[in-house]
Amino acid sequence: MKSETIRDNSTRSRKTQTLKQGATQRTQRAGNPDEAPIPSKLIIKFGREMHLVPVDTIDYVESVKRKVFVHADAGVFQMYSTMKDIMAKLPASFIRCHNSFLVNSARIATVSSLELALGSGAKVPVSKRYAKEVRAQLRELGV
Repeated sequence: MKSETIRDNSTRSRKTQTLKQGATQRTQRAGNPDEAPIPSKLIIKFGREMHLVPVDTIDYVESVKRKVFVHADAGVFQMYSTMKDIMAKLPASFIRCHNSFLVNSARIATVSSLELALGSGAKVPVSKRYAKEVRAQLRELGV
């Protein structure tokens, strides 16, 4: 009985310690977003495949229900995720222009009130809800 109690206590303390470390890291990232490292590649997992897509080659990200499609130079990659999670993994140069779209500001060729045209020829819609934010972010980034 005593050995079971010791093992349970040590397991409990390890779990508590792990949870506290995770909470501390999340707090640090949320409090200091500038210090959170932004990866140069996005890891995309779907099924048994895993792709490493360089962030600077991504044109835009599209969300359809629970699937997220990453449109890049190398092709279109899909994965199950949320836009919120994808936004957290990408640098600030990616702009949310629609509830279902994120755009790489470095890839924008022309801007109109209803859509963004990219250098690749793709056109991404701009919703009324995000139009002001998009214009403000483009001004900040100097695009």
